[in-house]
Amino acid sequence: MRSRKYPLDPLARLRDKQVGDAAKLLSDAIRAREAAQRAEEAALAQRDAAVADARAVQEREDGALGRGELRAEDLARAAAWNARVEEDRAVLEARASVAARAAQAAQAHEGKAKDGVSLARAEAQVIARDRSKWEEAGRKKEEAAEEEGAAEAFLGKKA
Repeated sequence: MRSRKYPLDPLARLRDKQVGDAAKLLSDAIRAREAAQRAEEAALAQRDAAVADARAVQEREDGALGRGELRAEDLARAAAWNARVEEDRAVLEARASVAARAAQAAQAHEGKAKDGVSLARAEAQVIARDRSKWEEAGRKKEEAAEEEGAAEAFLGKKA
């Protein structure tokens, strides 16, 4: 009997390609999210280190002030230094905030990419199930034809 070709084979190939494309997009999204998280962690670490450094310097200055080691000009410089530290802290805080938003956006993009992979897989599975049903129907049809041919041959020999 002549081999039949599955009529939705081009669609099946397309669905399989879409699964692969969606998986690539997901892997890209995962890499982007990981990079964004590393950038956020680095920004937070830089901010925290700057705060700790400023606190240590402030504690040393407070100790020197308490011991009477500072003069009026030292206090004026300390005020300017404090202003600069606050500016730096604001810049570092802004960077950390931007990095956190970027990490959240990357995580949302990864979620969408996961949804895309799930959808593509589901669509491919629909075609795969249809192919299985189509092949099973063809197999049953071939078996019925064989049985009919065998019955005709058997009955033909009796007559």
